Amino acid sequence: MTDDKDWLESVFRRKAYEETPLRVLEAEGGAAVGKNENYLSNLTKMKVTVLLGSGKTKKRTVMIKNRHTGAFMKNFTSKLGVFMREITMYRDILPRMADLMEECGDTDEPMWAKCYDVRLYDRLVLEDLTASGYKMGNKTEELSLESCLLVVKNLAKFHGLSHVLLKRSEIPLEIFRYNVWKNLEEGYNAQNMSSYTKLLRAIGTWGDDWEDVRQRFEKAMPTLTERMMQAMEPVPDDFVVLNHGDCWTNNLMFRHAPDSECPVSMRFVDFQLCFTGPPSYDLEYLLVSTVRPEFYTKNWDLIVRTYCDALKSTMLKLNYEGPVPDFDAMKQLMKRTHIYYLFNAIGITPVVMGKSEDIPDIEEALMKEHEARLRGEEGNTWNLFDDLKGPAKMVVQFALRDAVDNGLI
Repeated sequence: MTDDKDWLESVFRRKAYEETPLRVLEAEGGAAVGKNENYLSNLTKMKVTVLLGSGKTKKRTVMIKNRHTGAFMKNFTSKLGVFMREITMYRDILPRMADLMEECGDTDEPMWAKCYDVRLYDRLVLEDLTASGYKMGNKTEELSLESCLLVVKNLAKFHGLSHVLLKRSEIPLEIFRYNVWKNLEEGYNAQNMSSYTKLLRAIGTWGDDWEDVRQRFEKAMPTLTERMMQAMEPVPDDFVVLNHGDCWTNNLMFRHAPDSECPVSMRFVDFQLCFTGPPSYDLEYLLVSTVRPEFYTKNWDLIVRTYCDALKSTMLKLNYEGPVPDFDAMKQLMKRTHIYYLFNAIGITPVVMGKSEDIPDIEEALMKEHEARLRGEEGNTWNLFDDLKGPAKMVVQFALRDAVDNGLI
């Protein structure tokens, strides 16, 4: 028996050596996504030829995620602390989630890309998911129902795993206690007020039918950001989770069955905005950024029920004995925190649903906006409301009407 063990050990060592890259022979890289497709970092796809221990050569691809080098965005993302969050996620939290899955006998594939290396705190080297057949959707098109349901099932699993880790104190609250925007303090409110003012002006051009909405929104503007930040805070007895924080089309990758549009697997990418709070945040963010109002209205119940069923299933697998929100509880939670939908409709849909060529260069635009505010002026470089159109306009208008109907403004 001992001889068999020693022999197997030598087999595994030899196999591992033969498959180990010893040297990079060639390397070339280019932008992994188009301009204005990735906002808080620079993403490069590297194609490399490596020499293996076996003497063979092999071509591989990896994704290199770097902090912005432009002065304004470098400073902006440093204040937000997005790279510290994402590196902590890939280095510490996601491996703990994987261990938890193994602990409960869950043999499903992980919901994220492999991380090969990190550099504190400005670089990650990640698996190229496209090499495994994963594709990013088109942000100007809404998710299919099948894709949306697959995402919420995975969100429920991600949330469930995080809830157990939070109970075990294995997620550092000094990093993830608050959302990143809290780090901007008063600057964030000023930035949002500038956006609200531009939207208010745009509403005034939509016709007489919008005058009541315009007046209501104007009254709500001074406290809207504060109300949003308060809604992101959990209250006693909430089922607190680690939210992904940025569930929009470009951060969701799908693999489809051969010759089919039916998704069979998905991966979350970009863990820069994770924070602890009510699970309704990710659901509202997903629904406001990836689907149209008609889809939202028609499928809301099904989507939330699917989430709740998947969450219950996850917690049972994890042998969790505490309370888990059912459909009725989740409905009440989403009603309490429904301001998420309006706030993110205003804040992100012009970007995440708009055509990339219509979006100004983010480094230049935000720098000019910031300089204008310092002079006490209203900057107009980052103004996506004067020419709001297509799906983004539909969602913003729906969110405003919805906010009136639900007494939010």
